[in-house]
Amino acid sequence: MEEYFNSDQEAAPDHIPMMYVSFPSAKDPTSCTRFPGQSRMVIHTMVNPRWFEQWSNISETERGEDYEKYKMRFANHLFDWACVHFPKLKEK
Repeated sequence: MEEYFNSDQEAAPDHIPMMYVSFPSAKDPTSCTRFPGQSRMVIHTMVNPRWFEQWSNISETERGEDYEKYKMRFANHLFDWACVHFPKLKEK
């Protein structure tokens, strides 16, 4: 983890060392009724706040395309990694 947290901002999204995956809808007995045909997956990981400092003083709605692209690099890597463990996710 130390190596990951010490990595630079550009390399970090491609070298995530851990994640936690949960399926909250699987634990909710009312989920099938409230959201037929749908389920929820949540993926958690850790990041170094330093990687996001350049956007810390900017309103969330005004952070722009660079911020969204950077976040999506983490999200896409995590989703691809989750699909290795849960291959049927790719079908959803």
